[in-house]
Amino acid sequence: MSEDLTQQLQELDAACDDDEAALNAALEAQRLNLHTSMPGTVTSYDPSTQTVQVQPGIQKLFRGQGAVDLPKLVDVPVFFPRGGGFVLSFPVAAGDECLIVFSERAIDFWWKNGGSQLPSELRTHDLSDAFAFVGFSSQPGIAQVSPGLNASAVELRSLDGQASIQIDGSQNITVQSNAGDITASSSTGMIKLNAQPGANMLQHGVLLGAHPCPVLGVTHGSFGGGVSPCARVLAGPT
Repeated sequence: MSEDLTQQLQELDAACDDDEAALNAALEAQRLNLHTSMPGTVTSYDPSTQTVQVQPGIQKLFRGQGAVDLPKLVDVPVFFPRGGGFVLSFPVAAGDECLIVFSERAIDFWWKNGGSQLPSELRTHDLSDAFAFVGFSSQPGIAQVSPGLNASAVELRSLDGQASIQIDGSQNITVQSNAGDITASSSTGMIKLNAQPGANMLQHGVLLGAHPCPVLGVTHGSFGGGVSPCARVLAGPT
């Protein structure tokens, strides 16, 4: 092989190496700027728009600069479970931890109009297009749940466990409040306590209400005379 041809092949190999290195560097830069999901902390919540401001919880590393906080995200929609005409909502407060998920396309037109929309810009996986799933917790956040979460029943509860609604595997429903009232109200209908034949109803205290009784749907004297309207201690079989 001639010396000139050998030199040409060496130069071609070097050029290929340079092109491959440049391509790999470009791909690496794109990958480092591709946002999928990360934890974050709510800094403020607007209930009128159901959006939060969120500080991303993972810093970005720069050569020669070190670790830098990502910018605070604004107008981030909050996820509340919703469907079929129902929604489960809860207060959101500064300091709540969350998972931030980034849309693969710009969400501005969809956020404004719903339905199927064009992307407002050509950006992809951008910090501007985040959703917040409040409830994901770090280990310090998990440690705040005291006592521990119920492992055998569906439960809606306060963080400190002082108030809860439970449904267990035996279909028992338990409502508990150690610090506040349990209130049932109806603006148009009746409030009914239905204990079928064979069931037991035990009330530790006195049922109070107007005449006729809005709780039991009965008038004064249905359980016997001599007691003020709808004031009765119930115990034992119905």
